[in-house]
Amino acid sequence: MVMVIALRALRFCYGSNLLARESLLYKDRWEQRRGQHLVVKEGLGMQETVDKCGLGWFLPKFRWTTRRLVPPHSDNMLVGNVLMHAEYKRRWRAVKDLRDVFVRFNQATGWFQQHCVLQHPRLLRTWLEYLHVLCLEQFDADVWAAMLKHMFLDEGVATPLHIVTGNKMRFSVVSKLLLEFLFLWDDELERAGWGVKPFRLILQKSFEFVES
Repeated sequence: MVMVIALRALRFCYGSNLLARESLLYKDRWEQRRGQHLVVKEGLGMQETVDKCGLGWFLPKFRWTTRRLVPPHSDNMLVGNVLMHAEYKRRWRAVKDLRDVFVRFNQATGWFQQHCVLQHPRLLRTWLEYLHVLCLEQFDADVWAAMLKHMFLDEGVATPLHIVTGNKMRFSVVSKLLLEFLFLWDDELERAGWGVKPFRLILQKSFEFVES
């Protein structure tokens, strides 16, 4: 959705289009009646800063650290813009697919703030369980990807299934040391091949968010 907004804004950087006609960029918040209901619509409110300063920029509706729109602005912008809704409809499979671990993590942090999770013990337990499952699912995905890479490739060449053997394994049994190697982080222990796996990155992000 952020990319759609960026592309809609891009054409105003290189042409003489009238910004006031692009509600998504120009207006802040307005209402429109649909039957018996009032629908709230939102834009990025550049009119406000243009009127005050002569220069236009987006109102603070983004969380720039995650490059996401802050709820509930995203829902109101989607409802308020027919062209963006059509773009969403055309890409519904990609939008619907939340398996990407970082998208799901950002979604979880949004839930935490939107639903005041910290104030409701039952919600908090469910939310923490969701983060646990998120990290473990990604761990499974990363392990399978590593297995497939080594079991079906030999020096980069596709081969039939084969078993990789050797006597230089760092860990020969499942132990506390193996769990620390996989799931904890420190500056002293080198984790060649595993240090930057997605499951470790999302685990650390989850830990830091819970800690904060």
